[in-house]
Amino acid sequence: MDFVKKNALLAIVLAVTFVICATLLFLVYQRHGELKKSFAQLESIREEINNLIRQSPAPLKENLDRINDDSRVMKEKADEISRIFGQPNRFALQSFAAELGMTEDEISARFRDFWSREARKGSNRYQLLIKFKKEFDRAKLAKAIEAFMKIAQKETVEPLDDANTDDLLLASLGLPRAMSNVNCKTYMISKMQPNLVRFLEEEPFTSCNDVAKFSFEEFDNRMPLEENIPYILRHWTVIDDLVKRIKASGISSFDNLTKLNGLNGEIDREFLKFRYSITVTGSQNSIRALVNSLMDAYKTNRVYIIKNITMEKRQDEIKEITEGKETKTAARNPYLPPGIGREQAPQPGAPGSKPEDEENLPLQKRKDYGIIIFGNEKNIRAVIELEYVIYVASEYRI
Repeated sequence: MDFVKKNALLAIVLAVTFVICATLLFLVYQRHGELKKSFAQLESIREEINNLIRQSPAPLKENLDRINDDSRVMKEKADEISRIFGQPNRFALQSFAAELGMTEDEISARFRDFWSREARKGSNRYQLLIKFKKEFDRAKLAKAIEAFMKIAQKETVEPLDDANTDDLLLASLGLPRAMSNVNCKTYMISKMQPNLVRFLEEEPFTSCNDVAKFSFEEFDNRMPLEENIPYILRHWTVIDDLVKRIKASGISSFDNLTKLNGLNGEIDREFLKFRYSITVTGSQNSIRALVNSLMDAYKTNRVYIIKNITMEKRQDEIKEITEGKETKTAARNPYLPPGIGREQAPQPGAPGSKPEDEENLPLQKRKDYGIIIFGNEKNIRAVIELEYVIYVASEYRI
């Protein structure tokens, strides 16, 4: 006690220190307990997450129904979109099916089932078609073929008969057109080239002297190879359509056509792409009409992708205006006697009898008011690079 009395201050400090240490120890113990509890909860949550990850949650029946409905709609939309890529005779096929009391989908499914049953490697395409036709009523079939031919003829300058109508019908059902090398060369040189030239030279006239072979000059002196023939036939289908669009747009001259990615084009996944460069001459309005026609071609089941356009004026109207004006007074004929052929003097007081009078008139009363000076060029050369895209994934092979 004496020690405590003598060292009261020290005793107080030690007592306070003890209390503080005890309090801190209690708080540390309490926090440690909470921390252990938190770690236990964390481990429990981790285990729950791992269990959920390992599970395969099964959707409700109503969700499965919705997924199946969405998948069906997506497939239908994808099929519908794929049909606009290079199917020029689709409308003809629809008319053919309608005469048989069927839809386009139904006739396509009918042919697909027939093909899976009857087609073999090396089968004759025409014998297969004859057998397929026997599945339908003869009278209805005759009307269906007539309807198909009527609409298909609007898409080509090639005169249609029973033989090539069968080819086009098979192509519209998914079997690409084919020919022998002799028939293919005859088709190019004797049918398509002269028919397209005649079509362009009809009124209103479209010049095509520099493009009469339509980039197929190489076959003037050689036969096409068998493996190239399907691609050649596809090219002519595209060229046929291009010529019609050029003609309908009012282009004055079709100057050049070049195949940019070769005779066989380029396969890009499920699509075949042909790339061309065409050169045309015409007015601004006609070139604009051609570009719009190419962009709207999907409405008739063809897809053109315009890659680049360059335009060049054939005459500089601004230069003509700035460097000189058209002479308003005719020069006297040097072979006439003096005094004959001179410009008649204007009557006194007549408005605009002098240039300065014309300049003093209000703009709307001047003779040249409203005349387009430039910006309405009628002689422009345009080079258009474009791709033609064909969906080939669903086509049949023999």
